[in-house]
Amino acid sequence: MKKLGLLIFMIITVGMVSDCKRIVKPDSEIVLGVADLKCEEVWEKVLKNLSLNKIPLLKIDSEGRNIETGPVITDPLPGEPYQKMEEKYRIEVKCLKPLFTEIRCYIKVRGFTPDNKWIEIKDTVKYEKRFTDSFNFTQ
Repeated sequence: MKKLGLLIFMIITVGMVSDCKRIVKPDSEIVLGVADLKCEEVWEKVLKNLSLNKIPLLKIDSEGRNIETGPVITDPLPGEPYQKMEEKYRIEVKCLKPLFTEIRCYIKVRGFTPDNKWIEIKDTVKYEKRFTDSFNFTQ
């Protein structure tokens, strides 16, 4: 298993040029790799992205490069039975090499049902994709 992880990591790093790629995905965790940008630039772009998307920041630890967001009320994705969604994120930006940065995003998603109850969503893949697609490290 360790060799497979290393192989995937190597394939991804070879293919990246100022881009963001998913490396591994355990439950409710997104791991992205950003190459060809300084870690400080990645940190600033993450903060800018959150600001542009009007995501409230509860806690910013610029030394440890950690961010906790407040809940964001969003529209459900097509086909979802919910009236609205609530998303929260914890983001960690880690400098691995001068031009390679790892971003770990932990997501919690709840759906508001027609009978006025919040239900935690376990299958968050579609919401993770919507969130990570909002990051643009090429500009």
